[in-house]
Amino acid sequence: MSNLARLGNSIEIERLNNETLVVDSRLIALELGVQHRSFFQKVIQKYQQEVEEDWGVLRFQIAKPPSGSRGGRPERYALLTEQQANLLLTYSKNTPQARLCKRKLVKAFEEAKKLIKETIPAQAIGIEKLRLETEKLRLQVELAKAQEGAASAQKQLMASCQTLALINPALPALVMGKTDTLPPEKVVVEKTVLVDSRSKKPVAIHEGISKTKLSKRYGMQKPQDLLNWLKSICIVILNGLEQIQRDEVMPKLYAIVSEIFV
Repeated sequence: MSNLARLGNSIEIERLNNETLVVDSRLIALELGVQHRSFFQKVIQKYQQEVEEDWGVLRFQIAKPPSGSRGGRPERYALLTEQQANLLLTYSKNTPQARLCKRKLVKAFEEAKKLIKETIPAQAIGIEKLRLETEKLRLQVELAKAQEGAASAQKQLMASCQTLALINPALPALVMGKTDTLPPEKVVVEKTVLVDSRSKKPVAIHEGISKTKLSKRYGMQKPQDLLNWLKSICIVILNGLEQIQRDEVMPKLYAIVSEIFV
């Protein structure tokens, strides 16, 4: 429950659950110049049924005795809506003080409604502005994370392409999305010659280098280790590509890899 500022000599109005405007019955009794207990029993409780039939259930509250006071009983009071308060005042004696209280009460509710009408839209605009700024910051953070991830993937991709270029110069252009690039004709850098152990004469010549020899050259224990290493590079490259590029590049990439070894 929030309090709305009292303006001038008007009665203080409270806003209940950010919706209903209410006034404390103790303030009305104070304006009438009567004891609240008397006003509560002789007016509010006496006419409670009639008020609730027309303007809804009364909201009763219990106030604890003031801090530091000796003894005393909790006091019951009511939070009255504008209609409930005006109706109850009609049951009061028509004294000059009662008429003044009615005038103040009408002005107080009107001032409260005017204050809400002026401040609530401004608050709503401020909240929406804050929400948009927060959303903008969130998107900026996500973009920064995406850019950081993309930079890391690009760096890893370039390193893998440099490694593949040592195996076949056609691979880097292919994996970077140039799917129309065809591998050049195979250039024989080395040959594998099979020699008869007895006659020491060549019995077969293969272009390229065998998996066994190449794995030994790079310090690997067996040919399968070499193949697994090369496949891991292919996976890194494919992960750095868009899905459409990946679908086009993957068959060609593995085809080239399978032709490198005899």
